[in-house]
Amino acid sequence: MIVIGCKLCGHLKSKYKHMKNRGLLLVLIIASLFINSCVSQKKTTLNAPKDIRDTFVYIHEGIAILNSDTIAVNSFWMSKYELTNGEYLDFLEDLKSRGLDTEYSKALPDTAQWKKQSSYGKSLTDNYLRHPAYKNYPVVNISHESAKLFCEWLTEKYNNNSENENRYIFRLPTHYEWLNAAQAGKNRPYSWNSIYLREINGAFRTNFKHIPNEILTIDKETQRPAIAKYTQGNIAFFKTDEKGEMGTNITITAPVDSYNAGISGTYNMNGNVAEMIDEKGLAVGGSWNCLGFDVQNTSVLEYEKPSPFIGFRIIMTVETCMINL
Repeated sequence: MIVIGCKLCGHLKSKYKHMKNRGLLLVLIIASLFINSCVSQKKTTLNAPKDIRDTFVYIHEGIAILNSDTIAVNSFWMSKYELTNGEYLDFLEDLKSRGLDTEYSKALPDTAQWKKQSSYGKSLTDNYLRHPAYKNYPVVNISHESAKLFCEWLTEKYNNNSENENRYIFRLPTHYEWLNAAQAGKNRPYSWNSIYLREINGAFRTNFKHIPNEILTIDKETQRPAIAKYTQGNIAFFKTDEKGEMGTNITITAPVDSYNAGISGTYNMNGNVAEMIDEKGLAVGGSWNCLGFDVQNTSVLEYEKPSPFIGFRIIMTVETCMINL
């Protein structure tokens, strides 16, 4: 009887243990489904912290038009301005203070690029990034990897605030997201509601290469823009390359809040600096060294290394956990 009792007791314990394991497995499955729900269901809403609402604009879901393609784009928040030297220096200083020497070295702008591109190269190399006078100018001469590192840093820093109910993701826009913000739902050439580069009062709407007393024409051989300058009855042509660049620069970038905002509420989507997107090697919108022909919404500048003509603008999406019972 004792032996039989012991066997029965062991059987009951084994069965109870099996039931517990099944229950635990069920809990784990439910938890897994919940976690997957949190990861996969993302919703960018109009609700955002005040500091985001002050410096970002909400871009509603819409369409992006490129060549013959029309692509649907989800909503997101986009920075009103291109990233500034001041903001990028905060990033560098934080990396340095935390002893992240590898990341710091990787993120440093290649300021020597100014010497290759501008007649003011020496002065800009020494002063553009760190002098207080350029604090509100767009950061340039950085790599695509550095721009992504900044986004990852900002995402981590912002979400360390325990008061945040949601998770905020900062990143470079896709090409179609950028176009959705610039075009505002229509296949317009510029981010403002006009086909002209000048305001009614004659003021320019953006920072691009414009040379007085010269006429923009088309080179018959290359079908690229060219400048026809009339000098004492003679015509001299100054041709552009495939990037729309003209050689020696006579201007530089402008502060990020210069000119009027476009239809979406963003500044300098066209001109000033061409803006990196998530696809490495492509920057959009044209730069201060491009003619008006090449600062359109659909203008694309290819690059292989850091450049004084290229900066970036960030967007933000909001992750929320959706509970389905």
